[in-house]
Amino acid sequence: MNAGNHGDAELRTGEMELLIAFGDITVPHLTKLLTAGNEEVRNCSAVMLGAIGNPQAVMPLIAALEDPEANVRHGAAAALGKIGDCRAVPALQTMVKGDVRDQLYAAAALELLAGAGKDGAAAGAVP
Repeated sequence: MNAGNHGDAELRTGEMELLIAFGDITVPHLTKLLTAGNEEVRNCSAVMLGAIGNPQAVMPLIAALEDPEANVRHGAAAALGKIGDCRAVPALQTMVKGDVRDQLYAAAALELLAGAGKDGAAAGAVP
C-alpha cells in the first residue's frame, strides 16, 4: 500500500484505517515510510504510528522531528505524545525552544507525556 499517495481522500483514509487496524504488524513498514520522498506519505505515517501507539516507533518518530517539512514534524510530535514514551522528552523539549511553528505541537506532546507519567520520567516535563 502507498498510504498518502492517492488523490482520492476516501481511499487514502480507508488505507490509513486499514493499516491502523492491523496494528503492530504495520509498524516496520510505517517507520520506513517516515523517510519517503513524499511529504504527505511521511505525515500520514507519523499520524498512523501515533494511532497504533507502539513504542517501537519512538526513535524513528524522534528522527522525524528533524524533517524539513513542518507538517511532518507536527505529526511526529503529536504521535510521540500519544505513544507516551519518556524517551521523546529531550527531543520535544528541544523542539519547544526551536521554530515558532513547532512550539505548540511540541508543548502539546509534552503535556500528554507529563499526564501519562510513564515511568515517572515524563512527569513535569513541560518547560
